[in-house]
Amino acid sequence: MSARILLVFEGARTEPAIFNKVREHFFSRENSSLIYSCFDAELYQLCQQVKEDEFVELIELLRERDSGNQELLNNEFSEIHLFFDHDAHSHPELNREEYHKMIEEILVIFDNETENGKLYLSYPMIEAIRDCRLLPDEGYECSCFQDISENTDYKTLVGERTTFNPGNKEEWLDIIGINYVKAKRLVDDSIEPISNYDEISLYTQEGIYAAQYEKHISTRHEVMILSAVPFFILEYFGRPLFESIPFDRIDISCRYFCS
Repeated sequence: MSARILLVFEGARTEPAIFNKVREHFFSRENSSLIYSCFDAELYQLCQQVKEDEFVELIELLRERDSGNQELLNNEFSEIHLFFDHDAHSHPELNREEYHKMIEEILVIFDNETENGKLYLSYPMIEAIRDCRLLPDEGYECSCFQDISENTDYKTLVGERTTFNPGNKEEWLDIIGINYVKAKRLVDDSIEPISNYDEISLYTQEGIYAAQYEKHISTRHEVMILSAVPFFILEYFGRPLFESIPFDRIDISCRYFCS
């Protein structure tokens, strides 16, 4: 019997397009099925609904919000993963500390893919997957940070500075490597290459968020640009995939890595 993995997306368009490629390059030989569901609202709305009813089950919420999805009638999911944007700009009515506490709480609630589900955050949003290069092209304005106050323009900014859209598996392996190297820079203030598989366990969603808040959000009102998708892929496939990632080809001296 194949495993049924539920992926819960904030949006209905960009995330499925990205994960169709993930499915093609990484899950085509897996005895598992990726099931998509769209929450069709921001992380804030998810937090509010969970706080209003601490006993509410995610599947029940999804059946209400994604009512036409027949796949949700079957409760048999081996794993649940949620993909949302950090999106701090969307709720100016909350002060920085209130939003921070909300994120901390929701990361605790959704911290296990075999229980309530595991939350993955993109900074500032899912389009960060395109804001990336192994070696930036000449003239490509590579970026490392995004001011939260300018998040409403982020999709446009990404479209203006890159035409990159990861397609083949080699590009996806590069993207995974780049995001992990950036996470190491963020969490450990280190530009040393990643050489040990056990090291990736240090870069959890909770740890990444804590470093984002301490070093960038609370002090500079910005985030380091990071995509959630690579962390899901490598955590799912583990050591065999790690050994195929070309960490030695990543130019960690580039200003893209915030040096």
